[in-house]
Amino acid sequence: MSACKTLSLVSALGFLLAGCGPTNTGPNLKVTSVRGKMTMKGAPLADADLGFIPLDTPPKGFTSAGAKTDAQGNFEATTGTQKGLPAGNYKVTVSKLTDKDGKPVEIKEGIDIGQAIASGDATNAVPAEYTEQATSTFNLTVVDGKAITDAKFEIP
Repeated sequence: MSACKTLSLVSALGFLLAGCGPTNTGPNLKVTSVRGKMTMKGAPLADADLGFIPLDTPPKGFTSAGAKTDAQGNFEATTGTQKGLPAGNYKVTVSKLTDKDGKPVEIKEGIDIGQAIASGDATNAVPAEYTEQATSTFNLTVVDGKAITDAKFEIP
């Protein structure tokens, strides 16, 4: 993987993870519930990280939004510690870091994901085109107050 792609992946992961931890309380934004399912080659994509990147100007105080899929590929989007997303249009990115045995990589504080990828200790199980904002074909529109309960994203 080139240094640029590694840096892009690390940047995307940092953006995603910044809003997923319990220490990021952030402002109280008006959000709408967003739930769905992520699949790859027709099967649920478990333990994947989703990033929701605003295509419009985000509300003041917005830092990041993401989700983690469960064993069945189901997810619930969060903005900071709030369940849901502010109204707007989003590009959706997906990544699933695995170790040499194909097991999910535990992302812990202090771990340099870029070095883990460069050394071969971690790889992304998702094709690169879905991990990058510039190339992902996944889009999502959230309308204020209209809960999304069945967002579906399929990686062929």
